Amino acid sequence: MAISTTCHFCKDSLPFYKTLAEKAQGKLDVIAVFPQPVAEAQSFLQQAQVAPTSIVSADFSKIGVQATPTMLLVDPHGKVLEEWMGKQDDSGEQRVLARVLQ
Repeated sequence: MAISTTCHFCKDSLPFYKTLAEKAQGKLDVIAVFPQPVAEAQSFLQQAQVAPTSIVSADFSKIGVQATPTMLLVDPHGKVLEEWMGKQDDSGEQRVLARVLQ
């Protein structure tokens, strides 16, 4: 998940990210990538009770992310299998969960 503490679509998506992280636990790694420092990102996610596998800080341009929020499904070799941009509606959230948890 490429998200930002200053993005209102990211904030609106936090309940879905919480569900995603909970359902993915033990099945796949959910990595939250922020342009902000890790400490700021941790606070942001803790307030929303979102518990990803890990939290990192990165320059989005170096990982090919153009906008937030963006979710990437990446295989163990680093190949991007699927990309979702923007806040997902209910059916989009269901499609994401079905794809990543298959």
